[in-house]
Amino acid sequence: MKYKKEIYESWNPFIDSDRDTEVKMYNWKMVKTRKIHDCYLSQLVGKEYHEIPIGSLAMREHAIVDGEWGSSYSCLDCMDEYLAELNDLGYFIE
Repeated sequence: MKYKKEIYESWNPFIDSDRDTEVKMYNWKMVKTRKIHDCYLSQLVGKEYHEIPIGSLAMREHAIVDGEWGSSYSCLDCMDEYLAELNDLGYFIE
């Protein structure tokens, strides 16, 4: 982990994105994966598609979207790149 847990949990790249859907019971937090997941953030930061291995720390986005539960996962390496981009834009992540 390059940053404190609170930094990862406070800078969600998807929360303010344009959504044409109804979102309820939204949750964004750091978890330890119990199975392999696709990294949802990889293409946003310009990386190749990849999977997050079992036992890795990852950021999980979880919500009811248009009446159905859904979740996505982002690896910490991609989160580090996202936060570095914010720093370059002047947000000064500590």
